[in-house]
Amino acid sequence: MYKLNLAFIWHMHQPLYKDIITSKYLMPWVRLHAIKDYLDMLLILEKYSNMKQTFNLVPSLLEQLEDYSKGNVIDNYLELSLIEPKNLSLPQKAKILEFFFDLNWQNMIYKYPRYREILEKRESLRKKYNNNYFILSNEFSEQEILDLTVWFNLAWFDYTWISNDNFLSYLVNKNSNFSLDDRNKLIIKQFEIIKKIIPEYKKFYNNKQVELTTTPYYHPILPLLCDTNSFLIANPDGQLPNNRFRYPEDCNIQIVRAIQKFEKIFDKKPIGMWPSEQSVSPESIEYFIKNNINWVVTDEGILFNTIKHFPKRNNELLDNPEILYKPYIIQSSKGKINIFFRDIYLSDMIGFSYSKYYYKDAANDLYSRIKNIQNTLDNSYPYIITIALDGENCWEYYNNDGYDFLNEFYKIISQDNTIDLITISDYLKKYTTNSIININDLYSGSWIKSDFTTWIGEPIKNKAWDCLYEARKILLENENKLNQEERNKAWEEIYIAEGSDWFWWFGEGNSSTHDDLFDLQFRLHLQNVYKILNLNIPEILKSSLYIDKHSYEINYINKGWSNIRKYDFCRHLGTMYHNSENFNYLIYAKKNNLLLIEIEYSKIYNYNKNDRVEIFISDDLLHLYSDLKIVFCNSDFSLVLFKYHKENWIKINKIDFFLEKNKLSLEIPINKKKIFFDLKLFRDNKLIEELEKYIEYNL
Repeated sequence: MYKLNLAFIWHMHQPLYKDIITSKYLMPWVRLHAIKDYLDMLLILEKYSNMKQTFNLVPSLLEQLEDYSKGNVIDNYLELSLIEPKNLSLPQKAKILEFFFDLNWQNMIYKYPRYREILEKRESLRKKYNNNYFILSNEFSEQEILDLTVWFNLAWFDYTWISNDNFLSYLVNKNSNFSLDDRNKLIIKQFEIIKKIIPEYKKFYNNKQVELTTTPYYHPILPLLCDTNSFLIANPDGQLPNNRFRYPEDCNIQIVRAIQKFEKIFDKKPIGMWPSEQSVSPESIEYFIKNNINWVVTDEGILFNTIKHFPKRNNELLDNPEILYKPYIIQSSKGKINIFFRDIYLSDMIGFSYSKYYYKDAANDLYSRIKNIQNTLDNSYPYIITIALDGENCWEYYNNDGYDFLNEFYKIISQDNTIDLITISDYLKKYTTNSIININDLYSGSWIKSDFTTWIGEPIKNKAWDCLYEARKILLENENKLNQEERNKAWEEIYIAEGSDWFWWFGEGNSSTHDDLFDLQFRLHLQNVYKILNLNIPEILKSSLYIDKHSYEINYINKGWSNIRKYDFCRHLGTMYHNSENFNYLIYAKKNNLLLIEIEYSKIYNYNKNDRVEIFISDDLLHLYSDLKIVFCNSDFSLVLFKYHKENWIKINKIDFFLEKNKLSLEIPINKKKIFFDLKLFRDNKLIEELEKYIEYNL
């Protein structure tokens, strides 16, 4: 009789934001997530000595944490924060007012009165001056700018730090009229926390309460380094770049370098690895085997596609659950490796859904789902549920940065003696498996739709791959002209540019407020290759890769629509990925005073006559439900427009619409300069999916 094994794997990752030629950091996200996510996720386990977990630390993140720990790193946001307000130039002041609200407004701004006050003033002036930050910045005093810089750097601190640190609590209570001394001490506090991160992970690792793993060095999509044609496995009709990128030796280098970095920091080699974006292919797995990695983790969709079995979920429970909740062995002529497949439903509930629950309800719901799975399994086998997800980006959507939820869940589950909270390597020491997968049968894909469309196949993404191919080709042809130091620097730029994050943000699918910076950083790394070689930089790398029209726009332009925007529900604003089972995308466009809204249902959408879609539209982000609501009901195929009036929704009229196969299109008259969407799906009057709050569209 076996206990149910439960393994958590938290993935900690940031791309390299440093220009290695100038050592300047273009973005601050390592520093800011370091004071919010990395350490508190670990230290909470001190209260639960019987709980073991696995943390995956990407080398590009570790390298940057080491840099910040030395105290001599400057990033653009930190540089702006440290300038006295009276010495700020107009462009610098404008940047602060544009970018120092880059965090979750609901959980990280609204609860602080002064921060919210400055935000609301900015939003009002932004509308008045049509987003001209140079003009609106003149209406902010030096004290307001100083208060804003303090609040931006303070609000990123995790709830536990603010609650337990006297100085941080003092700043929160002070609320406004901060001094330069307050600001300087606050920045010092950030670096104090950052210095503790790696030593604490090392301590927990040596105490064997956690297992630490790593990822290929710069987080590349290994199957695409081995061969971009692996994209065609899941998308046989997909559009490939002009040049076939096929350099498996780079795949090997990224793995070897990661192992070396890990061993240098933690004094031992990693036993397991998290393939970047859980992307695998037969060829890439061979390099994990070659480098003596014992186990890897990927998504359940890879398993189902590999064994050609696609179980359904009934009330969130899988048919044939024994297929998923056990490890497999990938066998090849070169050796073998253990592979674990995560439960995407439980992982996504933590990543995207539980932030909307009251924390006790969320913790109990997760526990009950795990117990329901346990009840479907035969306890004559040591089954294991693998919950694996991003360990940093989801928490800003939770109250108190997720502490309440995690603490409550850990408290509940640590008291259940029928569940063993275990690391992957400890599981493999205790148990063996005879479930074999031949390596040639392994499906090529990632945790996103079990394919690679997030990183290749779209015109801008393909253009980036061609730029990378050409730079690598030029370097290979000319590296004999360089001395060893120059050669190492040039190849380093190539390896950095192979990282997944640049391709994630390019083109359709994902979007952030800093797409231009990701585009710039990618091009800078390739430009540096040409600079080191003393060659002319190609024209294509001198300006944004976004100069082409998105492929989906052409059809709408031909029909007279303009300002076409696409919101892909196979992604989430920021870096978090959301895998919707019900919707693929939302497109909106304008023609005179008409707004086009087009929604495509997912191919696996389970039609229910009691479903209804509600689209909320507002011109005020701070008061979302203050304007229009569109309701489409499956029960009678009606589409009705409502207006919010005196705290009630008033029916205005029915709207004509077009429904063909899995696509719903409608047009409504609208006279606004900017609107925000919120799309919800209800079933039997119960909210089952919200995709997403605050989709912004400029008309």
